[in-house]
Amino acid sequence: MRSLGSTFKTRVAAREILVGCFCFIDYPTTPLRAWSGTGDLSWNSQTWKGVGDFGGFSAITERVGPEAAATKLTLNGIKDELVNLALLDTSRLRLVELHLAVMTETAGVWAVEDAWRFFRARTDVHRIIEGKEFHTIEVALETFLATMRRPRVVRYTNAEQQRLYPGDRGMEYAGKINLTPLTWGAATPAAATAPGAGNPKGSSSVFSV
Repeated sequence: MRSLGSTFKTRVAAREILVGCFCFIDYPTTPLRAWSGTGDLSWNSQTWKGVGDFGGFSAITERVGPEAAATKLTLNGIKDELVNLALLDTSRLRLVELHLAVMTETAGVWAVEDAWRFFRARTDVHRIIEGKEFHTIEVALETFLATMRRPRVVRYTNAEQQRLYPGDRGMEYAGKINLTPLTWGAATPAAATAPGAGNPKGSSSVFSV
């Protein structure tokens, strides 16, 4: 059972509360911070952009047992710069956090009294629905369990070695092994080791190793 803050519990017990939802996506260049109201809001030493009715997320479910549930974020009415951000290769497998906050409102100014992080996942596929001026982004989310259960594919290639260990030359010639003839336990003609030279009669045989 996830723990709630004392202020959150007190407000819930009062039965009439103002709540807001906050979404954070850790994009490497420009992290996304949005909340379900309108206008900018300062919380947790950060500025959160209000998306109002333009944002939403599908039902979040939890199951008993090792089953990876998925959900989806939707953001409507966005411009080209955010579309370009979603199309970057670095937009996949980014950290996502959803918070439910107890809010107060004074003279049109909103503030967060207490917040509860109720969901944590990683981004998967970004789907772009283009419009004439504004667009829609749908972001599929997957839990950390789905990431752990995905098979890790590692290939014995120089490109993979450079990705893991830049500058290492241990796999530099790995791709040429299949193209190199290796003869085991049989005499190798001298022409194979000394171009232009024959194998004189009576000379010792050369074996490949």
